[in-house]
Amino acid sequence: MGAVSSRRREAKEDAKNKVPHKFQAISGTAANPSVDESLEDHISSGSFLSNNRKKYWVDEKTGANCFALVARDLSITWGDDPRYWQWLPMKEAGEVEIEVASLQQVCWLEIHGKLEMSHLTPAVTYDIFFEVMISKETASGWGTPVNLRVKFPDGRVEEHKESLLEKPRGRWIPLTVCKLKTRPEAAGEMEISLLECEGGQWKQGLIVKGVIVRPTN
Repeated sequence: MGAVSSRRREAKEDAKNKVPHKFQAISGTAANPSVDESLEDHISSGSFLSNNRKKYWVDEKTGANCFALVARDLSITWGDDPRYWQWLPMKEAGEVEIEVASLQQVCWLEIHGKLEMSHLTPAVTYDIFFEVMISKETASGWGTPVNLRVKFPDGRVEEHKESLLEKPRGRWIPLTVCKLKTRPEAAGEMEISLLECEGGQWKQGLIVKGVIVRPTN
């Protein structure tokens, strides 16, 4: 255990000594004279830029940038109509309060998020996934698999379908969109989507926390 703890401390120190990719631009510290202090806080706390819409942090092990687009930062069709979606407050340990989107009923499920690719650390393999909960009590209408899709700035699309019928109920789970190996020249916004617009069933009982983009473990 002592050796493992020592390696973790060394990895953390290495991350502190290396300014993350585009750190100043992302965190807004370009004109801040205390960038070094901000960077240290950012690495040690795990979250530097955080509000009720977006989070940015640096992975301790790899020093790579990580992002979370919370539900309010996503484009959700009929998301402002309480007949179809409700917004519920949620506070995680040590975090500011956010809102999650709770699906009441829709037959057309369409959720999109966007992230600037140049903010991702080059030459890193990322996991991109929606973090959701399927209600034990109210989930229904999920006979047709959902479509998980990412559209890149050059127009290239990766997508696959996934059934929610056998997914665990009542706890937060990842719905993986894709794995992405980043390139230094990557730039422009990618669009990350969760869709089910083909089956025609009325669906309910899905709670959406957001989209997570972080290095593969």
